[in-house]
Amino acid sequence: MSNRITTLLGIQYPIIQAGMVWTSGWKLASAAANAGCLGLLGAASMYPDFTRPEAGKLGPYGAVFVFAVGIVLSNFLLNTLMMKKPFVGTPVTYADYFKGGLGTHLTGILGGIIWGVGMSFNIIASGRAGFAISYGLGQGATMVAAFWGVFIWREFRTAPSGTSKLIAAMFACFLAGLALIIMARTS
Repeated sequence: MSNRITTLLGIQYPIIQAGMVWTSGWKLASAAANAGCLGLLGAASMYPDFTRPEAGKLGPYGAVFVFAVGIVLSNFLLNTLMMKKPFVGTPVTYADYFKGGLGTHLTGILGGIIWGVGMSFNIIASGRAGFAISYGLGQGATMVAAFWGVFIWREFRTAPSGTSKLIAAMFACFLAGLALIIMARTS
């Protein structure tokens, strides 16, 4: 199979294995890579009990700082990449990018700030609530984004009949999955 993603990343299949914190070590990343996918390592760099710091691991505020710096730096790389090689449409330059209205750019910045603050609270709360609950609640942002796209932006208004049933099933499965993750909390 060959498409822009496989060509760009140099992989055989357009599958990216998630870098899930404590579950995706080198064995899983290696297995994914050997199967022709993109394998990622998880970032288990925070100590699990914030009241007992561990040498060589980040506390919640250090993790938020590293996360924020990583987001800012990766945006320059990813925006440049997506502008030069868009999935749909023609490539654009930075001059084209800055022709966008101030309101459009401020909306994007505000969205990033809201997401970043929520993610920061998620990281900080994980020490108190536990990683399973914190992760489950943090992934609720994805559900909010999906609701926003379906009901506010009406992205599927021209979709074929039967799509609304699939969207309802997606919402139900996502909520069920979040509930199971939260219930899987370990002491």
